[in-house]
Amino acid sequence: STAIPIIHLVDAANQELIDQGKGGGGGGREGYFDVRSEFEDTAYWSAVVRTGSDGLETVTVTLPDNLTTWRMDARAVTADTLVAQQTVDIVATKPLLIRPVTPRFFVVADEATLSAVVQNNTDAAIEATVTLDARGVVMTSSSITQQVTVPAGGRVSVEWDVTVSYEADWVDLVFMVEGGGLSDASRPPLGDPNHEQMLPVYRYEVPETVGTAGQLTEAGTRVEGIVLPPTYDIQAGSLDIQIDPSLASSTLASLDWLKHFPYECTEQVVSRFLPNALTLRAFREFNLTSRDMENNLQEQMQIGIQRLYAQQHADGGWGWFVASQSDSLVTAYVVQGLLAAQQADYPVEQRVLDDAIRYLQNQLDVLAPMSASYVLDRQVYILYVLAQAGVPDVSLTVQFYDARQNVQHYSRALLAQALYLIEPDDPRLDNIKSDLVNSAIISATGVHWEEEYADRFHWNTDTRSTAIILDTFARLWPDSELAPNIVRWLMTARNGSHWETTQETAWALIGLTDWMIASGELSGDYAWSVEFNGQPAASGQVTASNVTQATHIAYTVDQFLDDAVNRLVIERGEGNGQLYYTAHLTAYLPVEEVPALNRGIVISRRYLDAEGNPVTGGAVGDTLTVEVSVITARDLYYLVVEDPLPAGAEAVDTNLLTESQLSERPTLELDDPLRWGWGWWWFSEVDLRDEKAVLYADFLPSGTYVFSYQIRLGIPGTYRVIPSTAREFYFPEVYGRGEGLLFEIEP
Repeated sequence: STAIPIIHLVDAANQELIDQGKGGGGGGREGYFDVRSEFEDTAYWSAVVRTGSDGLETVTVTLPDNLTTWRMDARAVTADTLVAQQTVDIVATKPLLIRPVTPRFFVVADEATLSAVVQNNTDAAIEATVTLDARGVVMTSSSITQQVTVPAGGRVSVEWDVTVSYEADWVDLVFMVEGGGLSDASRPPLGDPNHEQMLPVYRYEVPETVGTAGQLTEAGTRVEGIVLPPTYDIQAGSLDIQIDPSLASSTLASLDWLKHFPYECTEQVVSRFLPNALTLRAFREFNLTSRDMENNLQEQMQIGIQRLYAQQHADGGWGWFVASQSDSLVTAYVVQGLLAAQQADYPVEQRVLDDAIRYLQNQLDVLAPMSASYVLDRQVYILYVLAQAGVPDVSLTVQFYDARQNVQHYSRALLAQALYLIEPDDPRLDNIKSDLVNSAIISATGVHWEEEYADRFHWNTDTRSTAIILDTFARLWPDSELAPNIVRWLMTARNGSHWETTQETAWALIGLTDWMIASGELSGDYAWSVEFNGQPAASGQVTASNVTQATHIAYTVDQFLDDAVNRLVIERGEGNGQLYYTAHLTAYLPVEEVPALNRGIVISRRYLDAEGNPVTGGAVGDTLTVEVSVITARDLYYLVVEDPLPAGAEAVDTNLLTESQLSERPTLELDDPLRWGWGWWWFSEVDLRDEKAVLYADFLPSGTYVFSYQIRLGIPGTYRVIPSTAREFYFPEVYGRGEGLLFEIEP
């Protein structure tokens, strides 16, 4: 009774101010309307509110823009442990309001019916004008502005048919209504915080990326030839060039990639802040730190370490995901990260670290030197981490030195670091160095190592091995002639600003950071320039003040010569320092022209109606079952399955109390009754996101599996569904891709 008249008065006052300030014209969504765009799930939170002696305290809360019922929940405790709880509901509303009904994302060329519900909370009918201000879509069958009559205490729905523009990366929608002296406007409460409330637009295409990289250690010129593929999309694709005046600028770009990596397994949580902490330590030595860098580190530390605290198991260990069993590899990596945080002067709860160290010590096996090589590699890594923690097992470390011929190259490098931490002058180190030098592969692109077998059990690849060995050379033998060539190979192996996996990227950053400290290359002084097809692209002068700043250059494919070799010329002048460059060409192929792909995994998808019949669409309100079949002829480690959704549908999250208890939980089943049994798979995690469902499994034996979950159809339209994919997280070359399709949702 009080709220409605107040809102009437405020709206009238606002309207008077707007009328006075229009200056004879203008308007627009931000000027004429106060657009509601701040939507939050939690309006206010305070862990501690201390009352006065009378037991009273006042808390002031500014509510977000949600028009909803808020529940205020207060819980109190006295010094003598008397407790109480009280809840109060607060309704936030307006006399005339508009509620958008949109997808959470789009795919290029999607055809959707957007709508908005206009609600009249007054006791009189309102003649209202409803407008959609849309960017990134094309109106196909409806007027932007529509006139409706909204009955007293009632609501009406207004619709617009739109097609998503090909050029759009984001769709920005503002729904507005005015009438009877009242108004409201709202953006859908979705999207990326960096793009306000815009809806992301994905492309119904398969990107193909090729690249090159190089290093100029002295004055000279390098020429790279670039040729477009025979068929490509002229409206998409680009050549992205990055010039790095030192490893520092490359390091910062890779840190940003790790920061925004989309998954939340324990390994990724550590990989976000471990190299960040080491980079900060290196920059501090050269007085190159900034407030932004310090703040970024603190943010990553706070988020990551608090999450690790919450996910530590009772035995002191961690699993790949919180539901996974404790694993010695994951736990050792967490301890390595916590130790790096301590070295960066970030406080780490000692109890957590002590419990984890005890867990690792209990995983050591005195009989391990007689075991299989994969057991030896795990034990060596644990010994390396314990040595870093200041609690080395000297006897077992020496035993593993005697068995070093049975471990992989990266384990020998870690063993060398463990021995060095125990005794820097240990003569055994020379023998390990000789082993690594003799096994190095020298080529025109630099120096790297190749293991005898792919160690998927330990997340290891040849790139990761090379990065670990670089770190060992930087710490133990920085004067070796191999070290600069290892750096050159690693920089060439990059895929844009990062390497293929989080483990490759994290260890590459660790090795490169220690090499920056050892080589002192953060004092460059030279000029450089870049030309593309004879035209200047960029140039600069490297000094100590900008040695951490990369230069990015981009050309779209329509700027290329399509019937000739495109020439990229990089030139470096005289002076101290190193120049690194990368160039990556990304072309997009329409999904309709790309068949399913099998690189070790076969994946397919189908939608089933309530009777179990395969369908390619349905009606608004229908609940369909999605079945994603995964076939593998060999065991898979750390599998990730991604199944993109139709934009007009949402995955049913049965963990939410608002969902029907009859809904089926996501499942992963072995499609072979003869192999049925407990323990043959480990189902780690399922993420139901706005745009896709993601399944994770630590280990999946060879066989045929069906991953199933449910979706609910919500918004009419014709939607392009991006193909499903499956890959090993740390070996992305083991990969499978299904087929895309058109999905119809009827009103």
